[in-house]
Amino acid sequence: MKNLIVLFVIGLLIFSAVYYVTFKASEDPGQNFGLAFGNADGDAIEMHTVIFGLTIRRDPPRVDLKTGTTYWEEWVQNHFQLTDAAGNPVPLKREMGSSVIPGKDIKAGTPEFFLVAVLKKGAKYDFDFVPYRGSPDVYRYSFTCPSQDEKIRRPLFKPKP
Repeated sequence: MKNLIVLFVIGLLIFSAVYYVTFKASEDPGQNFGLAFGNADGDAIEMHTVIFGLTIRRDPPRVDLKTGTTYWEEWVQNHFQLTDAAGNPVPLKREMGSSVIPGKDIKAGTPEFFLVAVLKKGAKYDFDFVPYRGSPDVYRYSFTCPSQDEKIRRPLFKPKP
């Protein structure tokens, strides 16, 4: 009888460990984007975000086949929202290059473009990414804007509860 109880406890521990590992493995780890800060001017500093092709291919922008127009501004608005502490939207401008992120510092491939925002030093911001238009899945990175230049880093945008 004693051996049966020991066997039951060992089985319960193994089951619990397998369940925990499976649960952890199925959690959404979040999304990474390369960010850098620079070009400080008075109380303002620019934030540059690297956007790679795989991000775009998940949910590509709308294209007018008659004119060949790609609606990039609409795509940016549908997928990225940057807000200050009061909840006010901060404009994101799509740029083909970055004066803050040198090409040699981008280790993960070739960027499609950069999103640039002018932020207030020391202010708090929430940066949201929505992978698919209309999706309830939102990934958020909350941060305080630095007061000086910062090299590229890849913070984790965590699933928003």
